Amino acid sequence: IIEPPVAIQSIASKDNFTVYPNPATTQLQIVSELYFPSAIISVYNVSGKLVMQQQNVGLNKSVPYILLLNQLSAGVYYLEVNTGDKKSVQKFIKS
Repeated sequence: IIEPPVAIQSIASKDNFTVYPNPATTQLQIVSELYFPSAIISVYNVSGKLVMQQQNVGLNKSVPYILLLNQLSAGVYYLEVNTGDKKSVQKFIKS
């Protein structure tokens, strides 16, 4: 069975999220230029399958949010930050 590839495109956003380090080994730090008291953080694999999700995450620029990557295998992933009315997607590598 041959299936077409699934991709997640980056969405331009004014939210100015910064994700580092990239590539990451054990954790990602997520910083937002704006304050969001209850964002949803989702991680998708390259096939588009949801592999991790954390809800009610508070984001701001003074304190980075730490996303632990222990349960992920090495590979390419897409991090989606959903603030309710906007979404931002960034690609990262877990090494």
